[in-house]
Amino acid sequence: MGSRFSRRICCVRRRPQVGCRTDHPVCSDRWVDIWEREHRLAWTTVGWGALSGVVGLAAAVRWRDPWRRALGLQTAGWGAVDIGIAVVGLRLQQRRMRALTDAYADAAHEAERVKLRRILLVNAAADVGYVVLGAVLARDSRPRVAGSGVAIVIQGAFLLAHDSVHAIGAQPGAASVRKT
Repeated sequence: MGSRFSRRICCVRRRPQVGCRTDHPVCSDRWVDIWEREHRLAWTTVGWGALSGVVGLAAAVRWRDPWRRALGLQTAGWGAVDIGIAVVGLRLQQRRMRALTDAYADAAHEAERVKLRRILLVNAAADVGYVVLGAVLARDSRPRVAGSGVAIVIQGAFLLAHDSVHAIGAQPGAASVRKT
């Protein structure tokens, strides 16, 4: 039995990757394997979380100023949460794929695409709330609260962009777009 990616559909514009099925009928310029999209989304989140954690902890250790220290600690905390959410998401994806008879069937792809988009749109709405809350906190006269507020704005803005881009890419019905 091959690796778990041996049946992966890779719809690429230039060169197909080794071990990818490019002859699948859903391949088009707009179609991206939904499982691969979720995988990339999770690893982007892990990368952002790791960067946030390292930068945040370094800032918290280096600076004694309460505003900067709060910014660093809040950033590091968000980084840890981002990594945790991404790891759980990857595990749940693997579980969903194993539960399907054919995870690469058109119906399975479309169902997962709709589900992913719904989750990302809810997340994007929450991200707007984070930015607004952070902006309110950033105007507070207490340095620790204001520093935390700026960190929340930064995290919320990144996550809003991240979730929105992936929600656009996971629009339902993309599977019906075929090369002619």
